[in-house]
Amino acid sequence: MLRDKFLRFMYGRNGIDGLNIFILSLYVLVGAVNFIFRNFYVYIVIWIIFFIFLFRFLSKNLYRRQSENRKFTEIFLKLKPRIDYFLMIVKERNNYRFRKCKNCKAIMRLPIKRGKHTVKCQHCGKEFSVHIF
Repeated sequence: MLRDKFLRFMYGRNGIDGLNIFILSLYVLVGAVNFIFRNFYVYIVIWIIFFIFLFRFLSKNLYRRQSENRKFTEIFLKLKPRIDYFLMIVKERNNYRFRKCKNCKAIMRLPIKRGKHTVKCQHCGKEFSVHIF
């Protein structure tokens, strides 16, 4: 009964999409920061983020909300390889070191062997020395 009323209320509204999930995640992250630092201005930002989420969630202007979500998705898909690369570096930092090739700027994953080494780039074939600490 209550479920049916909620479904009728939400009919024709935007609901949850990728941008709303991002905004909600940002809300939780900023809320956690405010929990630690207890700043009035951060508290105001939390409420602004919440109202943006609520506005997008309950909006009946589906064309505008879908357009916003499409733009967000395009930007996110451009940034996703960089985010994945950063997460890979953080995950593998205990076993590997990452260095750029001086010739082609390709990034090489090198095992941790302390000292100076001569490495060969797999992309351009140029050899150069690297120092791993």
